[in-house]
Amino acid sequence: MLDRNESQSGLIPSPSISSVLFTIASGAPGIQEFWEKISEIDSGLKKYYLSNLDSQPILEGQGDGLLVISWEHHCIESFQAYQPIRLKGFARRHDGMNSLIELADLPFQISDEWHIIDHHFEESRH
Repeated sequence: MLDRNESQSGLIPSPSISSVLFTIASGAPGIQEFWEKISEIDSGLKKYYLSNLDSQPILEGQGDGLLVISWEHHCIESFQAYQPIRLKGFARRHDGMNSLIELADLPFQISDEWHIIDHHFEESRH
């Protein structure tokens, strides 16, 4: 995650990517506000992420991919091999351990000022 003079790198489980996109769509203007808002949909993600920080990020994917979010450039760049990234979709709520399937998924629409570069799926928006 990049925001002006601040950067962070850590692990986000693939099932939580829709939570990340939902939070960006909700208008989080930077990293700090992002972490304040994300607990509304995914209560355990911040703790998981902060316990898996990478102090020397090399911007290479681990496991099934890499997601780079730049608030300064309004860009989401995805190297997710198994999960396309879109400006519009649905986010599933999580309690920190499990998906809350008894609650309805939440729709999101990321502003058109954001750009997605999806390196594994042709429909990406450049």
